[in-house]
Amino acid sequence: SDKQECNVLSISKRGLEKDANSQLWSNAIEINADGYKEFELSFDIRISEINLIDSYKCIFSIRMFDSSEKYLQKDAVWFRNVKTTEIKDLSNNRWLRYTLKFKPEKGKYIKVGPYLPRNGHVSWRDIKLLRNF
Repeated sequence: SDKQECNVLSISKRGLEKDANSQLWSNAIEINADGYKEFELSFDIRISEINLIDSYKCIFSIRMFDSSEKYLQKDAVWFRNVKTTEIKDLSNNRWLRYTLKFKPEKGKYIKVGPYLPRNGHVSWRDIKLLRNF
């Protein structure tokens, strides 16, 4: 109710015994990474039951590619996964703003995406990717 203008994306999975990799990727953005350009990813996140997030604790991914058509981690030339264990003050059923600054070392195109390898219920909103100058 605090950001009614924002759309919310949710992924919910229960009872899986192996990874299913539920994900939704952005369009490819040409950035020509060089290890010096800094970017900032931010989003609001809410998790219903943090303890249900299993299999790597991953909830978001950043990937760099040499082709705009790729999206799989195995095809990425650089990647960074965001895990629940690195988000301070994360608690059940409460929206929290998360910000990550990063400098990808290589790749021509970036894609970012909410990601849930196996079980849990996660919601994201107000996802932003900015280049810091």
